[in-house]
Amino acid sequence: MKIVNVQGRKKTGKTTTVTQIIAELCRRGYTVGSVKGIHIEGFTMDVEGEDTGKHKAAGADPVTARCHDETNVMFKGKMDLAGILKHYDTDWVVIESHVDLRCPNIITGTTAEPEGDRDTSLSSQMNDLTIACSGVVSNGLSTFRGLPVINAMTDVVRLVDVIEASYAGDATASARFQDAGPFELIEQNSFTRVLADGTTNAEQDSMLMENTVDIHVNGRLAGSIPCSPQYISELVLGWIRAEGYIDSIDDVASLSVSEDGTSAEVILADRFRDIAFAPKYTMRPVAPIAWNRSWIFRLAEDFEIILPLRKQTMAAHNCRIAARSHEGGDADLEILFRCEDIGRHSAIDKAIGWAMRNDVDLTNCVLFTSGRVSRAMVQKVIRAGIPVMAGKGTISKRAVELARSCDLTLIGYAKPDSMAVFTQPELD
Repeated sequence: MKIVNVQGRKKTGKTTTVTQIIAELCRRGYTVGSVKGIHIEGFTMDVEGEDTGKHKAAGADPVTARCHDETNVMFKGKMDLAGILKHYDTDWVVIESHVDLRCPNIITGTTAEPEGDRDTSLSSQMNDLTIACSGVVSNGLSTFRGLPVINAMTDVVRLVDVIEASYAGDATASARFQDAGPFELIEQNSFTRVLADGTTNAEQDSMLMENTVDIHVNGRLAGSIPCSPQYISELVLGWIRAEGYIDSIDDVASLSVSEDGTSAEVILADRFRDIAFAPKYTMRPVAPIAWNRSWIFRLAEDFEIILPLRKQTMAAHNCRIAARSHEGGDADLEILFRCEDIGRHSAIDKAIGWAMRNDVDLTNCVLFTSGRVSRAMVQKVIRAGIPVMAGKGTISKRAVELARSCDLTLIGYAKPDSMAVFTQPELD
């Protein structure tokens, strides 16, 4: 869904601009919805004393009035735009209102700059999301502060061309990354050891550093992720893929991590997309591959190599990404990346993000992880398109159910000499 907002004061040509845009989008074959903001105190579509009003007074919410020519659904109270647009399933939504949305903005006015007591100027409506101007002022003005001023009545085709172009974005095959670090990963801490006989000893221990990264997508906070402060860009990239905000690295225009590693800013190629609306939680089945048991044994054997953070702290989870070069046996599997993190979910995000950043075809990969495998971990792997997942520990029942429904090969209790195959879609 793409959104465009038209805003302006009364009698500036706002509604005329909206209706012309809607008509032109429909002519181009799009499905179009609209939202009209009404700023009249006490306004209601319902009439007190009518049956629908009695329903509402009795406590019904929502109330639906169904008749021959239309259906009206009325909700109690003022719903925010995020809630409203969840009910829309159209290519475009045209909004006529003053809204706090990251979407292209068309402004209308009667003059360019303020004149008189009633300010209906373009300058009073201007913001950083404005892409064009229209309304009454377009009868005598062609540009304003570098933006086109377009008459929606006589040149709506050009106006809608500008709107469509605003969503074209500038994504490239290789997203722009601004990394941070390196950061300290281990800290020495003192503690007192107390024995059963009451003896105490002062000792020191190597403790894994823990960080929390606030991830902002298109200017809005999407999530706060605890992690070890290493491969933060990869963590962010893998997390937004797993959460459904992107399908590939091409959907990312830029990704930057703050100097202290506690915040990340992601700008999508669709830079106007407002993540207040539900992300694309699409769960598509993966494409199964013919896999060899020797691959899993090899990865389990490699897992016996204790990586640095776990070796020093015994507190880190591990993850591996391996890929096959073509159909075949053990010799065709290459271990591409090993990572560690204080959380097993974050370790998976880092592995997926690293593969995306390095142009690895995830549909040809195997992911191997430590710890118990949960449904949320399986969900990340499926959204990434990885066909085979193996874990060193047990598998939850819901993880198995999700893997089976999405054709993921799921393996648990993987050791250098044995494994438990829970799902094997190529044989189903």
